Amino acid sequence: MLTGHIDVVPPGAPEHWTTDPFGPVLKDGFLHGRGTVDMKGGVACMLMAVEILKEMNIPLKGDIVFTTVVDEEIGGMGSLAMVDRGFHADAGIMTEPTANRIAPLCHGILWGKIIIDGIGGHAELTPNSWYTSGPVDAVQLCRQVLDGIDILNRRWMFDPKKNHPLMDLPNQIIVTQLKAGEHPSSMAGKAEIIIDAQYLPSEKDEFGLGGHVKREIEEHVRNICQADPYLRKHPARVEWILDADCAEVPADNPFVRLFQEAVETAALSPVLSGFGAHSDIGLPTSLGNTPTINFGPGDPAQAHQPNERVSVRDLIDCTKAIALAVQKWCA
Repeated sequence: MLTGHIDVVPPGAPEHWTTDPFGPVLKDGFLHGRGTVDMKGGVACMLMAVEILKEMNIPLKGDIVFTTVVDEEIGGMGSLAMVDRGFHADAGIMTEPTANRIAPLCHGILWGKIIIDGIGGHAELTPNSWYTSGPVDAVQLCRQVLDGIDILNRRWMFDPKKNHPLMDLPNQIIVTQLKAGEHPSSMAGKAEIIIDAQYLPSEKDEFGLGGHVKREIEEHVRNICQADPYLRKHPARVEWILDADCAEVPADNPFVRLFQEAVETAALSPVLSGFGAHSDIGLPTSLGNTPTINFGPGDPAQAHQPNERVSVRDLIDCTKAIALAVQKWCA
């Protein structure tokens, strides 16, 4: 099975782009545009690999299942629907950008909202104490929670459960959005912190999801609140928005070994690596009985950035490697 998503994230501020984000531009050996790396470039490689095999009349004893999905960037419902409708195979390649390295592992992610309730009041006048009539500055409380997140990230750096030999970085809790305040001259009565937290396949709960890590984060937020007299009585709370699962295909899996041979034949490195972001490989691997690995063109650091671009060399090399892998596996 060759699979990939065709949805993209918004381009952001147009002044940050030197080309039209939705008009592909070929310049200096690179294809520019939103989605060239994440991940329409990889989808194009999948398609070209199949077309090349057909044009060369390469006989295959097995079928190629070609799928593209939407909704990957906001939760993975497209891949879930694909699996639910019965699409499966003996092995799969998902062409997320890995700089053409085989990545049989990805992170799971949790999106959460930490809600902090203060007490609004005039920002410029001497306040009463919070236990009479307020105010209590939710922005100040927000700083304490953010400091506490930094402490947990520091702890995770040295926790063996939060590290994997194929991953460049330990698991992290990344603050991606902040919202606080109601009026320029009023203390904030409420604050919200949106987090993106990572977990490894070894941390999955009994449902194959991130329940253990959710509880770990909730406990840490409770402990942060114990350090402040107001938060002890009015603790911050966590509302979970998304739990997108992860997977790891073992290095000794027959398809991983065969794909390493194909990649080496295409003059690329067969060394395995981890995919630091989330990808949908957990759904076909865990639910669809299709061991699926990430392998695709482009520098993953280009994903979601202005002036996203992928090299033509990467596209060609990826196409070769996929065609060789399909030919070897299905022969």
